[in-house]
Amino acid sequence: MTESDEIEEVLYEASYLGIRDKVMGKAADWIKRKKMPKSVAYRRALEKYRKKGRINIGSNGVFGEIKHSEK
Repeated sequence: MTESDEIEEVLYEASYLGIRDKVMGKAADWIKRKKMPKSVAYRRALEKYRKKGRINIGSNGVFGEIKHSEK
C-alpha cells in the first residue's frame, strides 16, 4: 500500500466518524512542526480523536457513548 493509499484510507474512516477536519488539521500540524511522515501523522491523528470517544455525528447522535436519536 502506498502512502497516498494509507492517507486516503484514514481520511475515509475519519469522514465516516465525522472527524475528517480535525484529523487533517492535527496531521498537518504534526507534519509541519514535528517533521512527521504524512502517513504516520494521519494515522496517529485518527487514533487520537478516535480514542477521545465522544465525537458528534449527525444532529442527534454521539459516537463513543453511542447515543442515537431516541425514537
